[in-house]
Amino acid sequence: MTLSPEAVAAYKKLLENPKDNGFDFLPLNEVFEVTEVSIAKHLLYDQYLKVINRTREHLPKVIFYIIMDDIYNQKKADDGNLGYCVQIRESLKSALNYGTGN
Repeated sequence: MTLSPEAVAAYKKLLENPKDNGFDFLPLNEVFEVTEVSIAKHLLYDQYLKVINRTREHLPKVIFYIIMDDIYNQKKADDGNLGYCVQIRESLKSALNYGTGN
């Protein structure tokens, strides 16, 4: 995949309005809620994929980061990694245990 501004814009449009583009998952703003606490980017990426029931092949990590960088504030997370000041909405957290045996 070539990382171009057009590709990023297409993914952003898709993630912000999936139903308008024929997909059945929730848009970013319905998955995440803004918080004061920062969660590491890589953890949110994995959580997001679980919530929307997609794999890394469907959404490259670098594309997710570029889009999230554009939308949400960032700061250092508790684990020392750079993170976003968002969390998965409480109503969706049960999806995080899907397929984990927890």
